[in-house]
Amino acid sequence: MKTYVIKIPKNVAIFYCKTTNFLVVQGLLGQRALKTSKAFSFISINRNLVLKNECSVFLTKKTKKVIVSSTKTLRTLIKKSILEVSICLLKKLKFIGLGYKFFLIDSNLNLLHLKLGYSHSVYFHVPSTITLNFNKNTILYFKSNDYYNLTQTLSKIKSNKIPDLYKGKGILYENEIIQLKKGKKI
Repeated sequence: MKTYVIKIPKNVAIFYCKTTNFLVVQGLLGQRALKTSKAFSFISINRNLVLKNECSVFLTKKTKKVIVSSTKTLRTLIKKSILEVSICLLKKLKFIGLGYKFFLIDSNLNLLHLKLGYSHSVYFHVPSTITLNFNKNTILYFKSNDYYNLTQTLSKIKSNKIPDLYKGKGILYENEIIQLKKGKKI
């Protein structure tokens, strides 16, 4: 089967235990553990991790597809965990619209009070793995090294006020561009 090579940065170490099939990725910002199946073997050569498939050559077309897809998934999970332990991720949300603001109620609990033009207030609890920073009360910075948790939290906050396609108001990501629709012509 095909082998995949993953480059390992200098500040990251990878350990593999054959008996428990755990792959541990350790870096400056912590460590991540991945449970792998017995069908894969790992070899570390000169700051490169070689991922090999240990399946036999005589397989049906359907099982080959399943093996290839699981290999690609494992490769992406390894790359993601290398990214999470080596750098800190930073994302930014912009509140665009008249009166769209947020207030940080408690910095220890990471509790946000969102004013989004509704008749009621919206409160949102941010997980403790994410730190919040802000300059104005319309731009909010999120910092974390857990990619999945960060993106899920941002999408939940953004779902409270989806951007309007006619006026462009709402909660947007930093580099998100909305193509505005034209209104009705009289």
